[in-house]
Amino acid sequence: MSKPLANFKSTIARARQLCELRETVATLSEPDDLLRSAIVLSVAGFDAYFTDKFSDILVPYLKTRKPGPTLIKILEDSGLNAETALEIAVMHRPFRRIRTLVQAHVSSRTTQRFQAIDELFLSIGVKDLCTNAQRKTGYAAINSRVEAFVLKRHVIAHRADLDTRGKPQKIDAMKTIRRIDDLEKLVIACDEIINAATRAKKSVRKPRKKAD
Repeated sequence: MSKPLANFKSTIARARQLCELRETVATLSEPDDLLRSAIVLSVAGFDAYFTDKFSDILVPYLKTRKPGPTLIKILEDSGLNAETALEIAVMHRPFRRIRTLVQAHVSSRTTQRFQAIDELFLSIGVKDLCTNAQRKTGYAAINSRVEAFVLKRHVIAHRADLDTRGKPQKIDAMKTIRRIDDLEKLVIACDEIINAATRAKKSVRKPRKKAD
């Protein structure tokens, strides 16, 4: 299991523990805040997975394949200009520096939207990642459910999940758990697709011709 996927699974496990704690804690003035915390945490893990996964496979990709215009633009936007390239050229581990630059840049962008995810991974040759991942899970509506879950996270993070009267909105515990499950299914499908699409190609040796 890759480190980005392992980190995501660990984060999801923490979110599930918060959901379980909601059923046992009765002393909070708003016990559903544990569910809200679980939503924010799990979506953060979702975002971090795609950032970390892209950074994780970037160096192996650059070592074996020629970057296209989109990836070159990402590298340039990450600060890999002529001056930086000259500095990196004399470093002991130049690719580590490239990874650090790209990870910092990608982390500053949101990868919670499917369009942003698809555009990022298209730069390394993975086309229609989220659509193909949905198909791989076997759940036709999983992407729309995840999108709604991400929007719920935004309402919590930016509006404290309050309605127009300033009261916390109702939140369903079982639905929250199912949406966390959806996140996990989708990320696992994405991970399998990305691994297959970026796997290093084995060189095929041609048989030597016999000497006359």
